[in-house]
Amino acid sequence: MIEINIIQRNKLNAEQTNQIRDLEKICQEYDGLKRLVFLSNEINFDQKIDCFYLLYEEDRLIAFLSLFIPLAEEAEVSAYTLPECRERGYFTLLFMKAAEELKKYKIYKILFVHEPSCTDAKRVLEAVHANYAYSEYLLTFDRAGYQKCGGALTLKLSESEDIPDVAALDSQLFGNDYGESVSIVTKSVNSPTIKAYSALLGSERIGLCNANMEGGNVSIFGVGISPAYQGKGYGREMLNRLLEQLMHESGEISLEVSSSNGIAYHLYITSGFQIKTQFDYDLLMLPV
Repeated sequence: MIEINIIQRNKLNAEQTNQIRDLEKICQEYDGLKRLVFLSNEINFDQKIDCFYLLYEEDRLIAFLSLFIPLAEEAEVSAYTLPECRERGYFTLLFMKAAEELKKYKIYKILFVHEPSCTDAKRVLEAVHANYAYSEYLLTFDRAGYQKCGGALTLKLSESEDIPDVAALDSQLFGNDYGESVSIVTKSVNSPTIKAYSALLGSERIGLCNANMEGGNVSIFGVGISPAYQGKGYGREMLNRLLEQLMHESGEISLEVSSSNGIAYHLYITSGFQIKTQFDYDLLMLPV
């Protein structure tokens, strides 16, 4: 009889990270997937939460589940199982462990992230009665199409003393509670893999943008311009300034945008980004 062992951690070591990337590559090739799972707890609102779940048959990693929890009220779930080991209930075992952990922190809203091409994921989500919520596009930047533009904005890396002001703008832009924004901004500013920028018009902070360097690629997130300055070209200028900073980085430059955010989507597409894949988010509420 094969021995099954489940390990849950709030942080991965180098060996576990490599095992997950190997598993991820196999599943991507089999299912035609393009998304890389974020393997860090740095942005989670509480880094004590066990957010990584690894299932082994003997010493071989068979299945993996991760939780991305930047806000206290919801968790995003990503998971992989080796193709030849599916339909053995391994995802259910991992999700039950994760659900137990989330309930300890009173987190009941679950968003499952998957790509539409993965039919196995759709069957699993139907089985747990998750319902479609919304979609996002993963866009990648074509460096060959970059054109530097002029303008009045400057980008400044945010520092510890900037956190209160940055958090206030973050709360205004993204609708977070101020305390949640302080937590998110603090983690980003102090992270060794994240560059947190403010866009300044003179001395006034009018925009925010961030770049995560984890895993050898660059992922842009948290992009926004103060409502008082929207519709004046500052969003495009800030993005151009950010891309100028990132051009020398190796790897792929990418970002995600909601399929319902037509204004942001148009900005990114006309700034040199192209659609790489689509992510669907399915919602499940855990029983209280």
